[in-house]
Amino acid sequence: MKTAMKLMGLLALVVVFASSCKKDTDDTDDKTMYIILPGADAQTDAQAAMIEMTNGDTIYFNGASFTFNNTLSLEGKDRVVVMGNGRLQTDLNFAGQTAGAEGLKISNADDFTIMNLTITDAKGDAIKVRDSDGVVFRSMGAVWSGTPEANNGAYGLYPVLCQNVLIDSCYVYGASDAGIYVGQTTNAVVRNSTAEGNVAGIEIENTINADVYDNHSFDNTGGVLVFDLPGLTQYGSKTRVYNNLIENNDRNNFAPEGNIVANVPPGTGIMVLSTKRVEIFNNTIRNNNVMGMGVVSYAILEELAGATNNDPNYDVFPRYVDIHDNTFSRTSTLPDSLNEIANLLVLNFPADSIPDIMWDGIKSGGNSDPSGNICIQNNGSARFANLDAENFFANVSFDVTVHDCNNGALPAVVIDVP
Repeated sequence: MKTAMKLMGLLALVVVFASSCKKDTDDTDDKTMYIILPGADAQTDAQAAMIEMTNGDTIYFNGASFTFNNTLSLEGKDRVVVMGNGRLQTDLNFAGQTAGAEGLKISNADDFTIMNLTITDAKGDAIKVRDSDGVVFRSMGAVWSGTPEANNGAYGLYPVLCQNVLIDSCYVYGASDAGIYVGQTTNAVVRNSTAEGNVAGIEIENTINADVYDNHSFDNTGGVLVFDLPGLTQYGSKTRVYNNLIENNDRNNFAPEGNIVANVPPGTGIMVLSTKRVEIFNNTIRNNNVMGMGVVSYAILEELAGATNNDPNYDVFPRYVDIHDNTFSRTSTLPDSLNEIANLLVLNFPADSIPDIMWDGIKSGGNSDPSGNICIQNNGSARFANLDAENFFANVSFDVTVHDCNNGALPAVVIDVP
């Protein structure tokens, strides 16, 4: 390839990593850096590099703007790096994409790192990584230009069916489902990142061991979602959401009809759906003017939104959720357009009286604990309501003392990444 150069010895590349390195049991002294330059050959050269590269190689997009019309795909390469000159300096633009469902599609690539570039206007997901162990997104962007709309791709940064994932110092805008999405994964950290203008800013779904911290999520429909859904490869548990600024998530819900996130009320700060062992603490949650913090059962989606569940092993009830030491505030200004669930909440609570923390009150008939194992402590002046949604708000309770409990702190997530 005319744009590739052979580098003898160590790569002439300085990358600072915050995490410990894995052992490379089959390293060689020779590495190849494929340098992709802007121009008419960029598509051909980049895809050829992703096919030809071997373990330990690097693809370097050395330029400001690249135009692509097809998905770039990489499979079965370990310890590789895909990089540009910086998130704001290198743009991979897929606005003219005519083939493929993603911008970048990565699979079976252990110890994979992508960094220092932005993917713009992908037809579908911006970058999807699956079936990989040790995945790093660092200083990455995933953006759909213009006003966010339902025709945008569903996911920005999308690791799924992976292990050991780090998303650090990234930016996402305009996804019609989730800007940053971690799904069916074990051991994940999302930190120092910004999610703006998406339906869901950050979503952790059916994932075991996740830490979400030091992020800024704003102007989405929902700031942070922690969901468990039926019929997937694993059920999630043990997610910590802490030290985040989650504000002004009042954007109209523009998810395509039929998507689960289409049910997220505009004005949602954090929403926990049917998952287990969640700890939410030390967050600033402000001006999410319908549901600052909501804990709900999948049963409410079945009742109100026609969601289906054909998974006999799926537990619809959220369990062991701790909400403590957060700061809540809001204004009385409601989002411009409300979906069905948001309308229901607004009808039952005038704008100035919507509680900051809400639990739908639906729990297993076998759970005799009146708290439903939903524990709420030390959230300042935050207002609480048990919605009694199962009985359509017939017996709403504002008694937060029932939830003065503690399920125990979760440990920090440890990840093994490059």
